[in-house]
Amino acid sequence: MCKPETCPLEERRSTIQLPYINRFENIEQYQKVLSSGRIDFASVIGPVCPICGKAQCYREISPYKRSAIDLFPSFRKQSISIARFLCRKRQKTFSLLPMQLIPYMQYSASAVIVTLIVGLKHWQRGE
Repeated sequence: MCKPETCPLEERRSTIQLPYINRFENIEQYQKVLSSGRIDFASVIGPVCPICGKAQCYREISPYKRSAIDLFPSFRKQSISIARFLCRKRQKTFSLLPMQLIPYMQYSASAVIVTLIVGLKHWQRGE
């Protein structure tokens, strides 16, 4: 075991979140396609494990749930499944976080962006 300040980043974290760039219009569409099993994660990740760098080392495991809050066009709080994988060599997990979500936040990316734009417009008008 190494000291935290000298450990490589991948050894300091027990899990990592990789961005899952996609073309879904919203998080509901992602959830529907994920539930149907129609996402080829191997083509997204590639053959090399992002944790240890070895080919064919990772495997898909059960997803985890996280809350997602959307504000527009109306308030919605929902539980979203996030695809999760295990590095067989290091026994560490990583997940593919859809780009519609922000790591470690419940609010969706669109909720944060629209809120900032609305706030900026009010600020520019002096409100």
